[in-house]
Amino acid sequence: MADNKDLVAKATSGLAAAGAAFGARKAASLAWKKVRGTEPPDGPEDQSVSLVEALVWAMLVGAIVNTARMLAARAMNRGQPAEAAAGE
Repeated sequence: MADNKDLVAKATSGLAAAGAAFGARKAASLAWKKVRGTEPPDGPEDQSVSLVEALVWAMLVGAIVNTARMLAARAMNRGQPAEAAAGE
C-alpha cells in the first residue's frame, strides 16, 4: 500500500512539475513578445536571431522553467518526510 502511495505521489509531483514548466515557458514567451516586440527564438538552430539574443532566451527560459519545476515539486512534497520526498 505504501508503495502505491509513493508511486502516486511521484506521478503527481512529476505532472505538477511538467505543468509548471509548460506554463512558465508560455509566460516567458508572452513576456518576451511584450518586451521585445518579436517572437522568441524557435531553437538553437534559428539563424534569424543573433547569437546573443538566442543565449539570453535560453538562459531566461532555463532559469524560469527550472524555478517553476522546483517550486511545483516542493509544493507537492510539502508535509512529507525528507526521505519520502527524496524518493529514498
